Amino acid sequence: MNLDVISQPFGDLLRHNPFRLFAWSARQIDGCPLKFATTVDFWLTPSVSRSTKPATAREAVRPSSSKGKLMSRILIAGSTGLVGRQVLERLLADDRFTRVVAPTRRPLESHTKLVNPIVDFADLPLDAPWWEVDAAISTLGTTLGQAGSRMAFRAIDHGYTLAIAEQVYARGAARFGLNSALGADPGSRSFYLRTKGQIERDIEAIGFASLVIVRPGLLGGERSTVRTAESIGLFLSKALAPFLPLKWRISQATRVAAALVDGVAKGMPGRRIVPSEALA
Repeated sequence: MNLDVISQPFGDLLRHNPFRLFAWSARQIDGCPLKFATTVDFWLTPSVSRSTKPATAREAVRPSSSKGKLMSRILIAGSTGLVGRQVLERLLADDRFTRVVAPTRRPLESHTKLVNPIVDFADLPLDAPWWEVDAAISTLGTTLGQAGSRMAFRAIDHGYTLAIAEQVYARGAARFGLNSALGADPGSRSFYLRTKGQIERDIEAIGFASLVIVRPGLLGGERSTVRTAESIGLFLSKALAPFLPLKWRISQATRVAAALVDGVAKGMPGRRIVPSEALA
C-alpha cells in the first residue's frame, strides 16, 4: 500500500500514531524528498459512506442483484502489477470465467482464454467490442514517485479507474472489484488516501449491482521493481508482526487477489468491504 506522507513535525507523527514513525524514518534513511510515496501507513480513518447521488435513468433499470448470474466474461485492469498479476493468474485458472480481457500497454503471454488489447489508458478505445463483459476488477495504481506529480498520480488511480468502471457498466457489467487501501477516505489529509477514498465513492455511485472493495495494508509479494522504502517497511512489519493488530500486518498479494476474484464471482448484492485484517 502506498501513500503520500504529509510533512509534519516529528512530535505530531508520534502523538497521532507511533507506527507512522516507521514511514518517517524510512523516508529519512532513503533520502527522499518530503513529497514522497511510501508504503507504510497505519492511520485509523472512518469507512467511506454511501453516495447519495440520485440514480440515472440507466441505473434505474439495472437489476437489484447479480447474485446467481452465470459469470463468463471479465475484464482485469492493472494486470501487470503486484496484485494484478495474481488476479490474472487466478482468472485464467478459474472455470467460472471463459474469457478474460486484460488491456495493457505491452503484450502479455498468450492464453486460450485471454483477450489482450494493447491500449493507451489516456486514450481508451471506447467503441471496442471487448468492453462487453459481465464483471471487471481494477488493480490499477501507482506511486507519487513513479507518477512524478499529484496530477499524474490522480489521473491513474482515479481517472483511469473511473473511466474503465463507467465503460464496462455502460456495456452491461453488473459486478465490480476494486483494490483500494487501508484508511481510504475521501476526507483524509493524506493525498494518497483521499484519492483512494474518492475513487471508492465515485465507483459506488455508478450503480453496480455488486461491488467488492478490498482494502489491504502494506503489500507483501514479489515485485518486478525494487522499492527501497517499501523494503524497509516490510522488514519492520515482519519484525513487529507478533505485536501488531491484524489490520496493520502485511497483506499478501495472493490473498488480496483471492478476495477480489472470489468477491466478484460470488456477486453478493450491494457494497462489500474486505478489510486488511481479513488479508493478514
